[in-house]
Amino acid sequence: MFTGLRISAGLSVIGAIVGDFFFREGRPGIGSLIDDYTRGLESAPLFAAIIVSSLFGLAVFWVFGLLAHLVVGDWHDSGRRS
Repeated sequence: MFTGLRISAGLSVIGAIVGDFFFREGRPGIGSLIDDYTRGLESAPLFAAIIVSSLFGLAVFWVFGLLAHLVVGDWHDSGRRS
């Protein structure tokens, strides 16, 4: 169950960025910033936005992995550290 939560949490970040990329509603987010930087051929802020979105996805994935380890602990083989 926690593996599914961890994977879906990472994918939800991707979905939010892609949704913002296509459906520019409300305040601009990372997806619309990526689109604006791509249109303006601004490579430095484009790479910065891509790196920030990647780090955010990794952070969410890591937090749910830590949560799974705290809840499950050493009960299951996947929770044991080698």
